[in-house]
Amino acid sequence: MSTLRPWLDCCREEASAQAEAEARSLWRLPPEAVIPFNHRWEHVQDVVSLARWLVRQTGADTLTLEAAAWLHDVRKMEPRHAIAGANAARQILAKTDFPPARTDAVCDAIRKHEGMFRPPNASPLEPLEAA
Repeated sequence: MSTLRPWLDCCREEASAQAEAEARSLWRLPPEAVIPFNHRWEHVQDVVSLARWLVRQTGADTLTLEAAAWLHDVRKMEPRHAIAGANAARQILAKTDFPPARTDAVCDAIRKHEGMFRPPNASPLEPLEAA
């Protein structure tokens, strides 16, 4: 019998590992070198903070929004990273205690976060977590 990992720990670890790999690639650093600044990790943490604020302001689903925030750039270095990230998020969350009924919403939010341009008078996104 396998034990599912805590989803939040797993999401943080995946986001951190991706951010570190991206930073090492961009800075052209060997594994033992200290990363001078990790833009991606700072960005992901800012997105998570914003997601938590949005939950408080709007009543959006906490688990969905926070999981999507941690994982939204988990495949940032790949072409069409939002689609690749949504697919990766599904696999990552399946190995955790994240509620399976919410996985589709997480993946939908991640898939929709790239290349989205909305006209000024557009109606709100549905579901709210996709915003």
